[in-house]
Amino acid sequence: MKRKAIENSYRAYSLSLIALLCLTANGTLLSYASCAAMSPQEKNKAESREPSRQPDDKLQPSPKYSPADVIKLQLEALQHNDTPAKDSGIATAFKFASPNNQAATGPLERFILLVKNAAYKPMLNYKSAEFGLLEIKGDDAQQRVTLTDADGAKAVYRFTLSKQHEAPYKDCWMTDGVERVVKQGSDQPIAKSTVLSEPSRKAILNYE
Repeated sequence: MKRKAIENSYRAYSLSLIALLCLTANGTLLSYASCAAMSPQEKNKAESREPSRQPDDKLQPSPKYSPADVIKLQLEALQHNDTPAKDSGIATAFKFASPNNQAATGPLERFILLVKNAAYKPMLNYKSAEFGLLEIKGDDAQQRVTLTDADGAKAVYRFTLSKQHEAPYKDCWMTDGVERVVKQGSDQPIAKSTVLSEPSRKAILNYE
C-alpha cells in the first residue's frame, strides 16, 4: 500500500511538471488534457517560446555597476519602456537617478512627464544607440550617447554621473542629469533634466 501511494504521488508530480510546460505563446497555462490534445508543432512552439521581459525588482543601484553600466541599464529600460508594464522603463531609469536628481525631478509621476516631453521623448523606444567616449574624473563622469529611432532620426544626449558618498547608495554611480545636445547655431533649446546643485561640479565637468 505504501509503495502504491508513493507511485501515485510520483505520477501526479510528473503530470504537474508536464502541465507546467504547456504554455501557449501568450503565456496561458493549459490543463494537462488540453496539452495532450496539442499537436507536436504546437507543443514545440509552446515549450521553446522566449520568456517575456519580466520586471527586475532586484535591479537597484549597486557599487558593482560602472558609470557605463548605469547608462546602459537606463537606456535599455527606456528602449523597452512599456515592457512589462506601462512606463516601467522610466521607473527603472528613475531608480538610478541620484538623490539630488530625484529631489529635483521627482516624484516618479512628475519624472514620467519630464521624460515624455519633446526634449527627451526620443529616448523612449529608440532603435539603436551609439556610445561616445566615457570620461571619468575622480567621482564624476560624462558620456554622450546618440540615439536613432525607427525613422532614422538621431538625438544626442549627455549623461552626467557621480559616485555617491552616503548611505544607502555609498560608492554607487548614479545619474545627476541628462542633457539634450544640439548642434551649435541651432535655435533648438538645450533641455536639462536637473541643475547640479554644486557649482564646483559644473566646472569639473566642463569638458567642452
